Amino acid sequence: LGVDKVNLGSIKLTSGTQATGRILSGDKPITGACIGALKVTANNSWGEWSGSSCTQSDGKFAIRGLDPSGSYKFRVDIWQGDYKPGFIAANGTIQSNPDLVGGRNATSNILLGDIELPTAPSIRGTVFSGASARESNVCLNAHLASTLQWVASSCSQINGSYVLRGLEADSAYKISWWTQKPLLLNGWYKSRPLSEVTTQVSEPKDADDLLVPMTGLKDLDIRIGSGGSIIGSLTQGFCVAAWTSTSADRENASSTSCSNSDDLYELKGLTPNTNYYLQVFTIDGTPVTTQTPIATTAFQTGPSAVTITASTAPQE
Repeated sequence: LGVDKVNLGSIKLTSGTQATGRILSGDKPITGACIGALKVTANNSWGEWSGSSCTQSDGKFAIRGLDPSGSYKFRVDIWQGDYKPGFIAANGTIQSNPDLVGGRNATSNILLGDIELPTAPSIRGTVFSGASARESNVCLNAHLASTLQWVASSCSQINGSYVLRGLEADSAYKISWWTQKPLLLNGWYKSRPLSEVTTQVSEPKDADDLLVPMTGLKDLDIRIGSGGSIIGSLTQGFCVAAWTSTSADRENASSTSCSNSDDLYELKGLTPNTNYYLQVFTIDGTPVTTQTPIATTAFQTGPSAVTITASTAPQE
């Protein structure tokens, strides 16, 4: 291409050092634990990520290419089993606070030895939207209830399940979540009955404090709101349609839903922040009398539940 060759000359590679060790739970090697090397910096207590390695079937790991002029902290993270993640202290224990762990000089190879990974309780459950749709890729955070300091994170799987691992027994936490799904709303967890559909508030001050025992919390299901749906309670056997007008000759409802076995309905696929009018009907065409809401009441899509009361009794 007419470009002269460039002679780079001799390139000298600097030899790095490595950190090695083994992750155990009692006498059992732990497979799949990932250890990160964090180079100590002046303005970050966690340090600067500088490489990582995950344990093999024998629990051993090696992190290579460390800067001999630097010092490092090491953090263990694990995504299987109820173990406690954290920073490796000089005595081989795990600490949650990086300020309690000193850096290790990498002038020569760092021998971390056997590291005992303690068990720790978890919070686990399933993420739903509306009445019963399982939601993947919703990322949850556990915060200390007293300070809202972040403690653990997890994203829901394809079946909606999640696990927040590595918590402290007899400590209280609040749960928040976020997602990039455009029709799902971010929020904080607050326990509510099924009739209210969502377990969601927008402010941490309104969220539940969850006290976690040594055995953990199981089946903590989170029902999040959708900006593109209307949800609520409706007696089983009835259905509801959402319309954008109250005209008598209206056609093609925006969405329809029939109540499920828990007397809940969910009108999906609606436009966010849009007014809709609700009409109750039965599949077999039986005349329906709606007590609430009245036909001219408009509802916007969002997390608030709309309770509908109706019957097949004639209007008095």
